[in-house]
Amino acid sequence: MGGDLNEERDGAAWGAIGEALVEVSADRPTFPAHQPHRLIDAIFARGHASATPGDPALLDGMPVTRASDHLPVWVDLEL
Repeated sequence: MGGDLNEERDGAAWGAIGEALVEVSADRPTFPAHQPHRLIDAIFARGHASATPGDPALLDGMPVTRASDHLPVWVDLEL
């Protein structure tokens, strides 16, 4: 499950989701995209064998700030 939680790890939504699922996304700021300094977007999962957060270097040269005010978050899951 992924989401723009609009809060950081100490927030209520983050805690509620974290009770049932494991955070598997990268520990890096996602907002605002043009100068990220807040981690408010995450991916959570359970039942996976492994999780590899997406490499932000793959975004180099892409116009991500034109597409959203958040940086993309992705994870490769092995089930």
